[in-house]
Amino acid sequence: MKSPFDLEQWYKPERDGSLEDYLKTHDGISCFPLFKGIKIYEKLLKEGYLIPNYSTIRLMWNVGREDEHFLVLEDSKLEGLSLSAHSGREGIHDYKKILKKICFEAQHLKINYE
Repeated sequence: MKSPFDLEQWYKPERDGSLEDYLKTHDGISCFPLFKGIKIYEKLLKEGYLIPNYSTIRLMWNVGREDEHFLVLEDSKLEGLSLSAHSGREGIHDYKKILKKICFEAQHLKINYE
């Protein structure tokens, strides 16, 4: 039996339903959507939620280390953003190396409100 105190708050289809339904409540306005892993990133890309050169990814370290921001590029790569706080690693990176086993917020998504 699953604990009622589930601390794994990233998107899980078995708990949260479809990605479309999840993004209705985790829309970046009321709260940001939280994901974990490479497969969901690829799904967000494939389904058009991530907009190249506009959408950003925020790595959620939460363990005594500042979070990091990356811009989603045309070729699915991630570019570290230089910010006054929470900058991403400099340069352009393979998303598979950056998103391996870490939670991330997906920001500035293409969400259709009907």
